[in-house]
Amino acid sequence: MIRGRKLKCRYTNHGRSRPYNHRICKGGKKSSSMNIESLPDELLFDILLHLPPRDIYDSAVFVCKKWRSVIRTRKFTCEHLRHSPPGLVIQSVNKREQTSFLTTRRGRIEITKFAHNDYKCLLWTSCNGLLLECDKENDYASYIANPSTSQRSPLPPKYYSGVDKSWRLLHTQHLSLATRIIFNIRPLTTEGFVHWATTKSAHVLSLNVETEVIKEILVPKGYGEKLKYFLSTGTSLTFLTNIKEFSWEVWELSQETGKWTKMPSIDLEPQNFRSEYSKLIRNRSLMPPWGSNVTVKPVGWLSCREALVLHAFPTRLCIVYNVRTRGIDFFELNHDFDLYAFVVHRDSLVDFREC
Repeated sequence: MIRGRKLKCRYTNHGRSRPYNHRICKGGKKSSSMNIESLPDELLFDILLHLPPRDIYDSAVFVCKKWRSVIRTRKFTCEHLRHSPPGLVIQSVNKREQTSFLTTRRGRIEITKFAHNDYKCLLWTSCNGLLLECDKENDYASYIANPSTSQRSPLPPKYYSGVDKSWRLLHTQHLSLATRIIFNIRPLTTEGFVHWATTKSAHVLSLNVETEVIKEILVPKGYGEKLKYFLSTGTSLTFLTNIKEFSWEVWELSQETGKWTKMPSIDLEPQNFRSEYSKLIRNRSLMPPWGSNVTVKPVGWLSCREALVLHAFPTRLCIVYNVRTRGIDFFELNHDFDLYAFVVHRDSLVDFREC
């Protein structure tokens, strides 16, 4: 039996409106043993790590000086980023200011709408809690931004080296001209790596950001000409290829060895997905003008392969399949017949000025 349902998403406002209140947390002998203000710094640190950036920026940082001092440390920022589960930033390519963030919390899907209009450029990729934008209307100028703080800063049109903290071009002379064309597509980022691949690529270009070496990695034999959907889990690179209309093979890349491992397949058929999906597609608001020519394609992972997100293109319908529980949920995008960018992203407290 299908366990899915159509979600009624509640959107939250990201803007900050309250000034900081310099109230001192009361502690010592007058504090109750059950008072959170009397907790040791280490325990308070661990508790605050579980809050999403919105709650930290809008509420927690204003509670008292003690909380503010814990939150404003670089150690807390880095640990919070490491504990943040990867989600998906979803942006309409035609109406770019309509941008949302999709994630899971306690097994439930949450969609948060960005309240500001800073994202009028095309989102290109995400790395370490920061989003990279590409403005094709302004000579491909790039910007780095944090959706949690609405901060944006222009980037030079070069690669940044983490070794000596400078901007310079990386060496690609060992790659063929045909291979270098892949650099024009949107890259995928994982921990310590940047990857480029197309849907029919027989190979993947992987940049190790620490060594600044780009390697060409072949896909498994027999999959070179197949249609493949390359997706980042946030920690590793995967690709999916169709077995049937609603089932896919899954392969995961080991970044250390450059070898692919076949993972358990995704199959929605046993969950009676087809009948429920057909009912939703027959809905007039989701029906494309040319009939039932709808393609279900994987667009991203949530929480490191905990759930797979699929888009019924060209409708607004999206499906979320929980790999562990095999539960299925549905949600809708803003518009039918629109192109959408799905960028894996960790919502964070990172300030681009600290990078």
